[in-house]
Amino acid sequence: MNFYLDTEFMADANACSVKPLSIALVAETGESLYLVISDAPREEGNEFVQEFVVPFLDISPTGERLTDQVITDGIYTFGSVLRKDAADVIKWWVTALSAQPQFWAWYASYDWVCFCDLLGGFLNVPVNWPQYIHDLRLFSTRMLEYKGDLTVPEHHCLRDAYQLQQTALYIKIKRKNERYV
Repeated sequence: MNFYLDTEFMADANACSVKPLSIALVAETGESLYLVISDAPREEGNEFVQEFVVPFLDISPTGERLTDQVITDGIYTFGSVLRKDAADVIKWWVTALSAQPQFWAWYASYDWVCFCDLLGGFLNVPVNWPQYIHDLRLFSTRMLEYKGDLTVPEHHCLRDAYQLQQTALYIKIKRKNERYV
C-alpha cells in the first residue's frame, strides 16, 4: 500500500541537522496519521518556521487542539508525542494497514531523513519496509491544490500529505487513461 508522507522540520545547515516538528502520513485508502513532536525545540525555528509552521502545529485534523494522547477518530489518528515514542506509534499505525508499505513524498529528501530519524535512524527502519522513498516530484511537473474537508491551514503537514495522495491518484488516473489513447 502507498503512504504519502510530509513533515515539518527545522534545518540547521551549520550543524548539518534536521529536527522534526511534525509528521503526517496518508494511506492511499484515506486513513491518516498526524503526530506533533511535543519535545521539539520550536523556538529554534527560523522566521519561516515561526510564522507558517509553529502556530499551526497543535491543530488536529478535526480543528481542535492536540492532546498528549494518540486518538483515533474515524479515518484520523493524531496526537502529540515525545520524540522517543514516535517510532512506536508510526510502526503500529503503518503495519496495521500494510505489511509492505511504499512511501511517497514531494521533494522527498528532508521528509525521508526526518521519517527515518523518528524511527531511530536508517538502520532501524523495519525489515519489510523499503530503504528508500519515492519522490512524486520526479513523476509530476504540477501539484494539484488540495480541495478536501480539512480545516487545517497551508503548510500543515497533514494537509500536504493529503495533497500528495490526491496528486498521486491524479497521476495514476492520467497514466491509466494514456495507455488507451
